[in-house]
Amino acid sequence: MDARRGVRLILAVAVTLAVISQTGCAIFDRVTRNLAGVTAEGHAYSGDIDGTGRYVVFTSNMFELVPGPGTPGQVRAYRRDLTTDTTVSVDLATNGTIADDDAVTEADSVSDGGRYILFASAADNLVAGDDNGVSDVFLRDMQTSTTALVNVATDGGVSTEAASNWMLSADGHYAVFQSTASDLVTPAPLPAGRNRFYVRDLVAGTTRLVSNTDLGVYTTRLSADASTMVFSSSNNLVAGDTGGWDTFVMSIATGAIERVSVSTAGIGDDHASFKQPFNSAISGDGRYVAFESGGSNLVAGDTNGFPDTFVRDRVAHTTERVSVSSSGVQADNYSADVGDISRDGRIVSFGSLAALTPEDTPDFPDVFVRDRTTGQTTRMSTTTSLTTAGGSSFDSRLSADGRLVLWWTDATNVDGPEPHYQFGTDHLFVRGTVVPTVASASPASVPRGASTVVTLTGHGFRSDTTASIDGTGATVTATSVLSDSSMRITVAVTAGAATGARTITVVAPPVGAGGLGTTVTSCSGCLTISP
Repeated sequence: MDARRGVRLILAVAVTLAVISQTGCAIFDRVTRNLAGVTAEGHAYSGDIDGTGRYVVFTSNMFELVPGPGTPGQVRAYRRDLTTDTTVSVDLATNGTIADDDAVTEADSVSDGGRYILFASAADNLVAGDDNGVSDVFLRDMQTSTTALVNVATDGGVSTEAASNWMLSADGHYAVFQSTASDLVTPAPLPAGRNRFYVRDLVAGTTRLVSNTDLGVYTTRLSADASTMVFSSSNNLVAGDTGGWDTFVMSIATGAIERVSVSTAGIGDDHASFKQPFNSAISGDGRYVAFESGGSNLVAGDTNGFPDTFVRDRVAHTTERVSVSSSGVQADNYSADVGDISRDGRIVSFGSLAALTPEDTPDFPDVFVRDRTTGQTTRMSTTTSLTTAGGSSFDSRLSADGRLVLWWTDATNVDGPEPHYQFGTDHLFVRGTVVPTVASASPASVPRGASTVVTLTGHGFRSDTTASIDGTGATVTATSVLSDSSMRITVAVTAGAATGARTITVVAPPVGAGGLGTTVTSCSGCLTISP
């Protein structure tokens, strides 16, 4: 659980399935719609998208999201199914009772497939015997409609202290949480006052101590395989650490700690201009870590004087800056709001006040994704017509493959005006990160009465991408995607086809289990039929 998300940002999620224009189409999904199908009134406070991209979990004080009883203004937890366009409650007891209306609930961790959801609540009516009067961590099984307490001892004993910084593995097998409790493991009691990390095996029903040291943790994330936790701390936790906020990883198996906010040479950042906690994210197996730093000594050429977003490869021991434009130009403003990193470490989402893409204007903070393989940086926080959103955008999360991004915004113009789109409200959107673009065709001219193999260059081509050509007398008879930036098409032209420029349209089918529509782009006039 990323503590900064609950403190600084309020989410509300929005979903409309929309295919935009034929010139660079992006797909958006608005999640917090009420029962009437329009934007719900109020706020939401945290969110996560499952690995498949079908489910979004979030917290909200919106009253009209689900049918049945409830208390207006109560902060509750929900799950949105992007395939069926349905929202259901999460913070329920096994018998279906809603969490106490005076309890604050927060949910922002979901397993792949959306079955298991980890949430925290101060409610004492969700499980029997919960009488400690503090905020606890619960696991909701959406398939069996059961709720279980997570921060308990192996023998089921209820903790005497609150739990925080909860995290769930991708398969829902393990939960990691932080607590000052001293009675969760044997021999008990442990030394009082330490904020320790525990791991709960949700299948075996056992609880194990991960670290008996107060790490001074601020934000935490867990790798999908539950092997590694990433966090920020101002404590000196490793040799050579001279103080200030740094980013670390800890092995869940051994408790071993490694500092990752270092240069390729292993030198710690000087963070001279960034004296505050860091956000971070970690890849599926813990190899790659995305982190924030104000240090100017982590990569060569870092002269912008602003905090940036970096990725550390813990196997190759390299560090790269990702908050740059597609041409590699560094940001000229604050660019240190790490959102997420895909399971394979290829795609990174982050926030920036800089204009990192040609169409961007530095009016508001935006969410960007960086493809570390192609070097492409794309602005995500736009309107559905790909223009500038009229508000701030932060706090992004990615599906497992990085093809869907979830982000928060207070802009009121993202997908058109709605009754409750007004100043002081906020929303969360899901969007496909890969919008195919076509830059050129070679050869640029094809003859009549023949079939010609044409190579298209651009960005965002997938194995299932298809192409077509407009007008009569010409068809695309075969398509072969060579790479993310190159595909071949066979264009068959009849002898009587009209000469002149034609438009090639490239189509990428729906992405994610949520089926977020079709992305379309066109290259107008990039292919000519010659006499």
